[in-house]
Amino acid sequence: MFRVKDYIFVHQGPLLYQARLIKTYKADTQHIDHGDLAENQGKQLPKAMMGEDAFLVHYLGWNKQWDEWVNLKRILPITQENSQLKKSLEIQIKEEKESKAAKQLEKSSKKVQKGKNKQDKASLLVKGKRSINKNSVNDSGIKIKIKKPSYNNYKGFTHNEIVVLVPDSIKNILVDDWEKITKDNKLHALPANITAKTTLKWFESYLIEMYENDDETLGIYLEITESLGQYFSKALGTCLLYRYERFQYAEQMKLLIEGNDWLNIYGAMFLIRLMSIFPNIMTENNMNMDTIELTKKYLQIWWVWVDKMKVELGFDDYENQNPTVALMHT
Repeated sequence: MFRVKDYIFVHQGPLLYQARLIKTYKADTQHIDHGDLAENQGKQLPKAMMGEDAFLVHYLGWNKQWDEWVNLKRILPITQENSQLKKSLEIQIKEEKESKAAKQLEKSSKKVQKGKNKQDKASLLVKGKRSINKNSVNDSGIKIKIKKPSYNNYKGFTHNEIVVLVPDSIKNILVDDWEKITKDNKLHALPANITAKTTLKWFESYLIEMYENDDETLGIYLEITESLGQYFSKALGTCLLYRYERFQYAEQMKLLIEGNDWLNIYGAMFLIRLMSIFPNIMTENNMNMDTIELTKKYLQIWWVWVDKMKVELGFDDYENQNPTVALMHT
């Protein structure tokens, strides 16, 4: 039988995640073993689960607010066989998503839009053409000009603009990031404490809780999140880095282990950079209006969540850049 502090695998959708038991509940005795936790700490057992054995789990690398009670059917011991099962499921899901991600996004947008009234956009939208520079913060949002392969040289678009609200606090974080990298000789510490992959997992959990009674919308948003993860790994080296970060990127490429990807190395800040230019990316790819409207709604949810989670996401995890390297890029 599983005990408090045991490390386990937990079924979460089609995948297995590593977790640790925080509390256990025995239905026959109605006793909760809370280990080192005070009895009133952690999430309380839902009444609906009092008729069966239950376990409060903490997913490793996740914020404790995503701790949850699960039943025995969702738990597996950590064995060599189950570890291989976990890897196999991840590979299977990745391959399936990669083969249908683009088509699914296009197809799914039509499902959500069908039969629904369009929302009033006036109060939610801000000008979406962006460029980061030292004087670029204003009420309409951050402007980010990007020209591949350098994040600080990307060119925006002059027509068919797609506009999405970005919280002021996130605008400031983006500009502070630009200052630290380009002026203060700082770099983001790698591998990040809170990786892009962890960030997307946290956001997926937020979506699951937010749309627990709307399976159709939830499924679509989870597909978009998966697609963003795939796009991140492809876009990182071409349009998400400042030129001062490219030497670090080259060094990381030498260390990259086969089967790993950039989601496990780079942190949440690089996801924020991607999302800040995503309206321009949508314009460049000539998405239809249904897809655009759906993605705008998704981005609005994303920015609200990031604003709430900005402390936990570790945006201040910097280290000093080698002065010699900085001189090489001037």
